[in-house]
Amino acid sequence: MFGERLMQLRKRSGLSQNELAEAMGISRQAISKYENNLAEPDLQKIQQFTMILGVSYADLLGNEPPEPKPATNGPSSAITITSLINDRLGNYTGFQIAEGIPSKTAPTFLLIGESSQRGLLGTTRLIELGWYQTRHAAEAELKQIQEAMLRGDAVYHLAYTAKVNKKGMLGVRLLD
Repeated sequence: MFGERLMQLRKRSGLSQNELAEAMGISRQAISKYENNLAEPDLQKIQQFTMILGVSYADLLGNEPPEPKPATNGPSSAITITSLINDRLGNYTGFQIAEGIPSKTAPTFLLIGESSQRGLLGTTRLIELGWYQTRHAAEAELKQIQEAMLRGDAVYHLAYTAKVNKKGMLGVRLLD
């Protein structure tokens, strides 16, 4: 059944119900209803599932068991990452490193993701993903993301970000 297959594919991608719901812009309860066969997604949601989970329509909807995830996939044009700034999960197709004002108490570099979902009027949505104390750390993260995309990984977890404490809406301080 669809629900069982969705749950298998979600878990295989390493995503929680909350993370998948966040990436799709729906509630965790909606994911739970789909997985328990209490509701059926529309075609747009099915398309989103295939993109976020990195699977084919046949894997998601077919009667056969999903194809085992190969050890190495072909390169992927997008990857799912959770922003460590706003805790939102998204699908990203490109990345930029922005440099701020150097400071001993705040991170200087910011990794920005270009969302695969378009904003109002078809504009590219830029999402802040993580803060970095050095350019080297930001570039190392970017290299790891690019390698994950070349391997065809569906999900990447940020690993080189600076540990920060948020102060108000805009301020961040490095933790000791």
